[in-house]
Amino acid sequence: MRNVVYLSDHPERELENGESAFALARLELEMALELGETDQRCWDDLVLDATRAAGGELLFMLPDPDGNGEIRQRAMILLREDDHACLIFVCQCDTGYTILDEHQIEPDLAEFAHATVNVLQHLRADDRVLRPLAEGLH
Repeated sequence: MRNVVYLSDHPERELENGESAFALARLELEMALELGETDQRCWDDLVLDATRAAGGELLFMLPDPDGNGEIRQRAMILLREDDHACLIFVCQCDTGYTILDEHQIEPDLAEFAHATVNVLQHLRADDRVLRPLAEGLH
């Protein structure tokens, strides 16, 4: 099983120019979101495609009702770099989207996301789960 070290627990890895390793992944995510918005695709497809383009993993999406009865979407994304990972929270808004870094995410929600990652890691490491899935594909 692969252990993931979260940036909230450790200092960010820096590149030679002083940028965080996750700055590039976040930039890729933002660019993919911007490009996807021009296609007028649904929010779910837009976020999923942008996450994949940035090499991330879409953990979950949540509805977010506003005071006017409209329901917007929020998505929790996991970006990885080697054995490090960070959470990014993308929120749908009137102007498109807002991105929150891990330290800006509500603590309870970030804790839930970390628990989700731990469960997924255990499932991926358990051959009793993977074998039937692989056999079902053939």
